[in-house]
Amino acid sequence: MIPSLLPPNSTSLERAIEKTSARNFELPAEHIKEIWNPETCPTALLPYCAVNNGLSQWSDDWPDNVKRQRIASAIKIARHMGTVKSIKDVVEAFGSAVVLREWFEVTPHGAPHTFDLVLTVNSQSDAAPTAKYVDDIIRAIVAAKPARSQFAFTMGIDTAGKIGEIGVARPAISAHLITEEAA
Repeated sequence: MIPSLLPPNSTSLERAIEKTSARNFELPAEHIKEIWNPETCPTALLPYCAVNNGLSQWSDDWPDNVKRQRIASAIKIARHMGTVKSIKDVVEAFGSAVVLREWFEVTPHGAPHTFDLVLTVNSQSDAAPTAKYVDDIIRAIVAAKPARSQFAFTMGIDTAGKIGEIGVARPAISAHLITEEAA
């Protein structure tokens, strides 16, 4: 047991609370590195690892590999917040792909501080991504983009399925959404 850190004039209630909570500190120090590493952290402790790495958005519905990748990339994304790189890193952490064209990269030029975003959500299982999962990606993009920027959003879902033993079909579903900042 850890020696008491309470002062000599502590009350009996304080000593009882200290004794009761002592088991919380019995974790061996060699396991700390495993817990704060997103690759080796037990699944049940991933939300705490996410908070420790500064990840503000979390969902228990995400696949385990997405949770771990979001935690691993959280600090890198925070360092580049408000840039094109941060948007691409966010989408990559969700296991998806993005094509981004800023207003000056299109002909004719668009309105300043706007960009077009084509997001391809890769299906990580046999089931298509849910609307909530896509909304989580969009919310993460909105948090990572420059605050003054607005974007036009096009979405595609990339699914692969075997046809016999020869071919692969890749249907793409598209939707177009224009976002506006609330005044």
